[in-house]
Amino acid sequence: MEAAVAPAFGGQCSSLRLFHEGGAMELLHDANVFSGRRMGGRNPILFPATGRLFLDGELGRYRHKGQIYAMDIHGFAKDMAWKVAGAEADTRSARLTIELESSAETRAAYPYDFLVSLTYELAGQRLRLDAEIENRSPEPMPFSFGYHPYFRAPIDPSRSSREACQVVVPGGRYWEMRDGQPSGRLLPLPPELDFRAGVRLPDQHLEWVIGGLDPAPAGKPARTDVVDRDSGVIVGMEFDPARLETVVVYSPSGAPYVCPEPRTGLPGALSDGAPAPPTGQVLPPGQRTLIRTAIVAESV
Repeated sequence: MEAAVAPAFGGQCSSLRLFHEGGAMELLHDANVFSGRRMGGRNPILFPATGRLFLDGELGRYRHKGQIYAMDIHGFAKDMAWKVAGAEADTRSARLTIELESSAETRAAYPYDFLVSLTYELAGQRLRLDAEIENRSPEPMPFSFGYHPYFRAPIDPSRSSREACQVVVPGGRYWEMRDGQPSGRLLPLPPELDFRAGVRLPDQHLEWVIGGLDPAPAGKPARTDVVDRDSGVIVGMEFDPARLETVVVYSPSGAPYVCPEPRTGLPGALSDGAPAPPTGQVLPPGQRTLIRTAIVAESV
């Protein structure tokens, strides 16, 4: 595989190409196309919130410990320039480490000091993403974290179609959402949405917060997949469901992409009075935590 990362544009992986049948096949929607857009393609990083935040029905605001803050959907990490902290390569792999540190700008939206260090490591047909989050505040720091990969569907439009693509997620339940906010109820998915067996992309809008994920197989990570057999490719993400315990499946009607998004917590987790867990993570002062994922692709 071949990867591009854009530190100045949210630190995201902006292109990922698989060498397949003698050519290079792009896996991400709108690869390297920014045009002032923060979302809508590539693989944005979600921190310190995932999903939408509401205050009394108003989008983009939330109340935390009695104080009111403004924060865009999915947090601010996707909007900010990250600093390059290191890069190296050899004949078998390449690594890039980028960092995002708290500032006056971030504290206006999120009252904690932090350092997020993200290492991309590309080897073969796997792009590993190791995110280390450090709490530099004198008090416990709640946060949510995740990724929002826009995988092309179909991956090769000359050979396949959206309807030919399947999404596979290791979970049979979903968190109920009401007006963009979680109700706190974990319910069985409808029988026609058996993501464990694979769900073909429908004509209508698809947006489900899948929870109660199956445990990872012994010694292996869990995995979401976009299966496009007509293109001859499977692409997905490996993750630990004990750390990233929800997967949002998002694909607007007719869109040439699908987003299987592994995340911690539920949308709105930072808000006072958030619904039942999972509500993200709380990191003690001075502590660090490592969240390891990988984007994997293979021919079928």
